[in-house]
Amino acid sequence: MALRSASGRTVLKGGEVEFEWAAGLQLSGRGVEVPQNPAADAERQLSGQGAKGSVIPSSGASELYLKENIFVHYFASDLPTAEAERLWASQRGASTAAFSTPSRAAAWKTIPSWYFISTGDQIITAASELSMAHRAHSHITIFHGGSHLTLISHPDAVTAVIASAICSLR
Repeated sequence: MALRSASGRTVLKGGEVEFEWAAGLQLSGRGVEVPQNPAADAERQLSGQGAKGSVIPSSGASELYLKENIFVHYFASDLPTAEAERLWASQRGASTAAFSTPSRAAAWKTIPSWYFISTGDQIITAASELSMAHRAHSHITIFHGGSHLTLISHPDAVTAVIASAICSLR
Protein backbone atom coordinates (compact mmCIF):
# COMPACT_ATOMS: atom_id res chain seq x y z
CA MET A 1 0.00 0.00 0.00
CA ALA A 2 1.29 3.46 -0.82
CA LEU A 3 -0.39 6.42 0.85
CA ARG A 4 0.38 9.88 -0.43
CA SER A 5 -0.52 12.74 1.84
CA ALA A 6 0.48 16.15 0.58
CA SER A 7 0.07 17.41 4.07
CA GLY A 8 2.19 14.91 5.93
CA ARG A 9 5.46 14.91 4.04
CA THR A 10 8.69 14.67 5.98
CA VAL A 11 12.29 14.86 4.78
CA LEU A 12 12.63 12.91 1.54
CA LYS A 13 15.03 9.99 1.34
CA GLY A 14 16.15 8.97 -2.11
CA GLY A 15 13.08 10.59 -3.66
CA GLU A 16 10.66 8.51 -1.58
CA VAL A 17 9.71 8.51 2.11
CA GLU A 18 8.83 5.09 3.42
CA PHE A 19 7.36 4.06 6.77
CA GLU A 20 6.76 0.53 7.98
CA TRP A 21 3.17 0.10 9.13
CA ALA A 22 1.31 -2.58 11.07
CA ALA A 23 0.39 -5.83 9.33
CA GLY A 24 3.23 -5.46 6.84
CA LEU A 25 1.67 -2.49 5.06
CA GLN A 26 3.90 0.23 3.75
CA LEU A 27 3.10 3.92 3.56
CA SER A 28 4.94 5.76 0.85
CA GLY A 29 5.21 9.53 0.93
CA ARG A 30 5.83 10.13 -2.77
CA GLY A 31 3.84 9.42 -5.89
CA VAL A 32 6.57 10.62 -8.21
CA GLU A 33 9.72 9.31 -9.72
CA VAL A 34 12.51 11.05 -11.56
CA PRO A 35 12.49 13.18 -13.73
CA GLN A 36 9.68 15.01 -11.93
CA ASN A 37 11.05 17.77 -9.71
CA PRO A 38 8.93 18.57 -6.63
CA ALA A 39 11.24 21.37 -5.50
CA ALA A 40 10.92 23.20 -8.81
CA ASP A 41 7.14 22.64 -8.82
CA ALA A 42 6.81 24.16 -5.34
CA GLU A 43 9.06 27.11 -6.20
CA ARG A 44 7.07 27.79 -9.41
CA GLN A 45 3.80 27.68 -7.45
CA LEU A 46 5.08 30.07 -4.78
CA SER A 47 6.67 32.41 -7.35
CA GLY A 48 3.28 32.72 -9.04
CA GLN A 49 1.96 34.03 -5.71
CA GLY A 50 4.66 36.68 -5.44
CA ALA A 51 6.80 34.59 -3.10
CA LYS A 52 9.97 34.44 -5.19
CA GLY A 53 13.00 33.27 -3.24
CA SER A 54 10.79 31.40 -0.78
CA VAL A 55 13.44 28.86 0.15
CA ILE A 56 16.43 29.81 2.29
CA PRO A 57 19.56 27.74 1.57
CA SER A 58 21.47 26.91 4.73
CA SER A 59 25.25 27.21 4.91
CA GLY A 60 26.84 25.03 2.24
CA ALA A 61 23.41 24.77 0.56
CA SER A 62 23.05 21.19 1.78
CA GLU A 63 19.73 21.90 3.49
CA LEU A 64 16.81 24.15 2.62
CA TYR A 65 14.38 25.92 4.96
CA LEU A 66 11.19 27.84 4.23
CA LYS A 67 11.14 31.51 5.16
CA GLU A 68 8.79 32.33 8.04
CA ASN A 69 6.23 34.28 6.00
CA ILE A 70 6.06 31.52 3.35
CA PHE A 71 5.76 28.78 5.97
CA VAL A 72 3.03 30.57 7.96
CA HIS A 73 0.97 31.99 5.06
CA TYR A 74 1.32 29.25 2.41
CA PHE A 75 2.70 26.01 3.92
CA ALA A 76 0.59 26.06 7.11
CA SER A 77 -2.16 28.44 6.01
CA ASP A 78 -5.01 26.66 7.81
CA LEU A 79 -3.28 26.45 11.20
CA PRO A 80 -3.50 29.10 13.92
CA THR A 81 -0.67 31.61 13.41
CA ALA A 82 1.01 30.82 16.75
CA GLU A 83 1.10 27.09 15.94
CA ALA A 84 2.39 27.75 12.40
CA GLU A 85 5.15 29.98 13.82
CA ARG A 86 6.19 27.24 16.30
CA LEU A 87 6.31 24.70 13.49
CA TRP A 88 8.34 27.11 11.33
CA ALA A 89 10.85 27.63 14.15
CA SER A 90 11.28 23.88 14.58
CA GLN A 91 11.35 22.87 10.91
CA ARG A 92 14.04 20.47 9.82
CA GLY A 93 15.94 21.36 6.69
CA ALA A 94 15.29 19.39 3.52
CA SER A 95 18.46 18.05 1.96
CA THR A 96 19.09 19.33 -1.55
CA ALA A 97 20.10 15.75 -2.42
CA ALA A 98 16.47 14.69 -1.87
CA PHE A 99 15.43 16.63 -4.97
CA SER A 100 17.95 15.04 -7.32
CA THR A 101 18.48 11.51 -6.01
CA PRO A 102 16.45 9.04 -8.08
CA SER A 103 14.21 6.48 -6.41
CA ARG A 104 15.23 2.88 -6.85
CA ALA A 105 11.62 1.80 -7.36
CA ALA A 106 8.22 3.38 -7.10
CA ALA A 107 6.16 1.39 -4.57
CA TRP A 108 2.90 2.30 -6.30
CA LYS A 109 3.92 0.28 -9.37
CA THR A 110 3.51 -3.01 -7.51
CA ILE A 111 1.17 -2.40 -4.55
CA PRO A 112 -2.17 -0.57 -4.09
CA SER A 113 -1.92 3.18 -3.60
CA TRP A 114 -4.04 5.81 -1.84
CA TYR A 115 -3.67 9.55 -2.44
CA PHE A 116 -4.95 12.32 -0.15
CA ILE A 117 -5.23 15.71 -1.85
CA SER A 118 -5.92 18.94 0.03
CA THR A 119 -7.44 21.53 -2.30
CA GLY A 120 -6.11 24.31 -0.05
CA ASP A 121 -2.47 23.20 -0.45
CA GLN A 122 -0.59 26.24 -1.76
CA ILE A 123 2.74 24.42 -2.03
CA ILE A 124 1.76 21.66 -4.47
CA THR A 125 -1.33 22.39 -6.56
CA ALA A 126 -4.28 20.02 -6.46
CA ALA A 127 -3.90 19.61 -10.25
CA SER A 128 -0.30 18.41 -9.82
CA GLU A 129 -1.34 16.07 -7.03
CA LEU A 130 -4.21 14.71 -9.10
CA SER A 131 -1.89 14.08 -12.03
CA MET A 132 0.50 12.10 -9.82
CA ALA A 133 -2.39 10.19 -8.22
CA HIS A 134 -3.79 9.18 -11.61
CA ARG A 135 -0.36 8.13 -12.78
CA ALA A 136 -0.07 5.84 -9.75
CA HIS A 137 -3.61 4.47 -10.28
CA SER A 138 -4.35 5.56 -6.70
CA HIS A 139 -7.58 5.55 -4.73
CA ILE A 140 -8.06 9.31 -4.49
CA THR A 141 -9.53 11.33 -1.63
CA ILE A 142 -10.08 15.03 -2.25
CA PHE A 143 -10.23 17.08 0.94
CA HIS A 144 -11.80 20.50 0.42
CA GLY A 145 -9.62 23.06 2.18
CA GLY A 146 -6.60 22.25 4.30
CA SER A 147 -3.02 23.19 3.54
CA HIS A 148 0.27 21.42 2.99
CA LEU A 149 -0.04 20.42 6.66
CA THR A 150 -3.54 18.93 6.55
CA LEU A 151 -2.16 15.93 8.43
CA ILE A 152 -1.75 18.28 11.41
CA SER A 153 -4.76 20.56 10.89
CA HIS A 154 -7.27 17.80 10.05
CA PRO A 155 -5.83 14.55 11.45
CA ASP A 156 -9.21 12.79 11.61
CA ALA A 157 -9.74 13.16 7.85
CA VAL A 158 -6.29 11.75 7.07
CA THR A 159 -6.66 8.96 9.66
CA ALA A 160 -10.00 7.93 8.14
CA VAL A 161 -8.33 7.44 4.74
CA ILE A 162 -5.53 5.39 6.30
CA ALA A 163 -8.04 3.24 8.21
CA SER A 164 -10.11 2.75 5.05
CA ALA A 165 -7.01 1.69 3.12
CA ILE A 166 -6.04 -0.82 5.80
CA CYS A 167 -9.56 -2.27 5.95
CA SER A 168 -9.73 -2.61 2.18
CA LEU A 169 -6.70 -4.90 2.21
CA ARG A 170 -8.01 -7.33 4.83
